[in-house]
Amino acid sequence: MEIKEKLDKNPEKNHKKKKVPQTMKNRNVIKNPLKKRKKDESASNEFIITLETDSIKIQDPLLEKNRRILSLRKSLSKSKSKKKTPTLTEKFINEKIEVEDSNIFYENKRIKYRVLCSIVTLSDDEKKIMKNLGISFIDDKRKKFDLLIMTRFKRTIKFLLAIIKGVPIVTILWLEESIKEKKVLEYNEFLLKDVQSEKQYKYNLQASLERRRNNKGFLNGFKIWIPNNIKPNFRDIKLLIKESEGEILHEIYKGKNKFCLNLMNENDEEIQKFIKKGYVIYSIELLYTGILKQQLEIDNFKFNEGK
Repeated sequence: MEIKEKLDKNPEKNHKKKKVPQTMKNRNVIKNPLKKRKKDESASNEFIITLETDSIKIQDPLLEKNRRILSLRKSLSKSKSKKKTPTLTEKFINEKIEVEDSNIFYENKRIKYRVLCSIVTLSDDEKKIMKNLGISFIDDKRKKFDLLIMTRFKRTIKFLLAIIKGVPIVTILWLEESIKEKKVLEYNEFLLKDVQSEKQYKYNLQASLERRRNNKGFLNGFKIWIPNNIKPNFRDIKLLIKESEGEILHEIYKGKNKFCLNLMNENDEEIQKFIKKGYVIYSIELLYTGILKQQLEIDNFKFNEGK
């Protein structure tokens, strides 16, 4: 009886441990993968922390500066290995440029002159060099510009616009000499002069520019009509009229108002038809010579009947 009582008191010890099959052991491993995961996660977190601490150490300013310098040297050495012979622009940029004028700082985006070119083609190297000296090149003639570069006299739209705006016109020598001297030279010594053209059109370029700077546009108060087929093109002629402070009429004018003018090309076949109907027609040369002289000579360019 005593033996039985002892057995009853410890029932767990009385039962023999059952043998667990191998498959069940594997199942237990699969059922509890979280322990391993937690370990892995803790290990990865530790690794991340060490990386973060390392990155904090690297953020020392001196080390950071040295690292940047090394990376720049590597990139420069690669570029040098690719380009054995440097171009003219690269040689110029690598040299130390001493600028006398405090206004010329391309790095600080301070532009000294905005330049428009007419009958001039510049190479990419020339443009880059002048850009570094503080020159900005304008492609659109409708935008503001400070200088016009030309090789010779020609009544281009850009040339006429320069006179209308009172903008100095210089020769290509100004650009070439500025590149040689490695600084922007004063343009006064390189102003365009063409004695032959001035005699032909009976005007003085510098006097016309000065007149425009000190007065209103010579078409101020005038209203002008031009046909759609006007040459070289309607858009450019309209621009010249507007920049000269004139207004555009949308219909041909018939009347006696001397401030309303109809302009047409000399070879236009419609001229005589309009004259027979009582319209007063003037040659487009009235506009061109008016721009050159900065004054109108209305009586010299009026079309007569039969001519």
